[in-house]
Amino acid sequence: SLADSQLRALDAFRLASQAVCLHGSDLVPRLPPPVPRPRLVLEQSADLARASRAVAALAVQGSSDKALAVARWAAKRALRAGMELAAADYGAFSRDLLPCHRAISAVLGQPAGTRSLLVLQLACMPEEEVARHGGGEAVAARLIHAAGRLAQACDT
Repeated sequence: SLADSQLRALDAFRLASQAVCLHGSDLVPRLPPPVPRPRLVLEQSADLARASRAVAALAVQGSSDKALAVARWAAKRALRAGMELAAADYGAFSRDLLPCHRAISAVLGQPAGTRSLLVLQLACMPEEEVARHGGGEAVAARLIHAAGRLAQACDT
């Protein structure tokens, strides 16, 4: 077994989550379960503030598609930040959005689970649905708001 300092030097999380064995015995099974270092969680407040300003500015310019893209970026970051918080207790880590929601719901409970579901649904909303829900600008605003509420729920 490797010492904590050796695991950090190896970046054990990156190895376990992204490495592929090309020759010899696989190292990943010998590593402890991968738990990411909190990174997105630490940047989440600043990311959401920056995304909110960008969405507002793009809406003024009439760039609703770009505003929606920025809001979706922020939403994905919020879900992945929640996964960072839940991963150790959940026993798994993923950057995929559905497993992020499942981990948040299972570990952080309510209201985080309900809020993560809303963020997931808004972030993955098909274009036809975006149009039915008021267009890119309206959905982007809802998404930024929902991501902020998810961040608050994960903080408590």
